[in-house]
Amino acid sequence: MEYLEIKDNPVTAARKWLGIFLMVLGIAFLVASYTENRKILHLFIAVAFIFTGVYNFFNGFGFEKAWIRSGPDFIIIKWSEKLRPVKFFVSEITKVALSRNNIIFHQKSRNQVKFNIHFLERDQKKEIYQYMIDFAEKHGLVLERDF
Repeated sequence: MEYLEIKDNPVTAARKWLGIFLMVLGIAFLVASYTENRKILHLFIAVAFIFTGVYNFFNGFGFEKAWIRSGPDFIIIKWSEKLRPVKFFVSEITKVALSRNNIIFHQKSRNQVKFNIHFLERDQKKEIYQYMIDFAEKHGLVLERDF
């Protein structure tokens, strides 16, 4: 229950193909615009296509990974929709709400934080639900289930 990584396989495969396509498009644009009066804009566009292709091929350089890590008195969630991980202390959590499309953490001092899970497959949702149920039981938190 220490670490859970969520992989989005269909999206990863589509992004790899998109990355390859964009890299080929960028190289083709670079070769097609190779003339004596090449403009800096053409070079910039080609480099932008190639960089975007590399970014997609390597799945966002790891920035778009989703994972959950818990410790004795905290839980850290890095979601693909958020740029930085969010750390919750167990003493600040009032309730954990699980629904069909969201995981919601209600806190004492801050507003509620919502993590969207509608894009995940059924097996991954079950794995996350079980992880959150175990976490709430281990720390004695109020767990609200709305399936």
